[in-house]
Amino acid sequence: MYIFAKCVKARTFQNSFGYTHMNFLEDRYGNQFVYKGSKALSVGHYYGMTVTIKSHEEYLGVLQTWLGRPKIEKHLDQDGKVM
Repeated sequence: MYIFAKCVKARTFQNSFGYTHMNFLEDRYGNQFVYKGSKALSVGHYYGMTVTIKSHEEYLGVLQTWLGRPKIEKHLDQDGKVM
């Protein structure tokens, strides 16, 4: 599946294997996505990526789609410039 979304929040956790990055994204329709893995995304930047959908969950009344294996194909900064 291909999505184009903005990273609205990112958290990094350290564990016995190194670092895990938890990235929260939102598309223009208000859909919420969560990616937890080895790639750190920049808050405020836009990403076009091909992903695998892992699950659909609800957290504090908000529906979220959990993503896996992102392949970033397009990366724009806050000003819309290609990175």
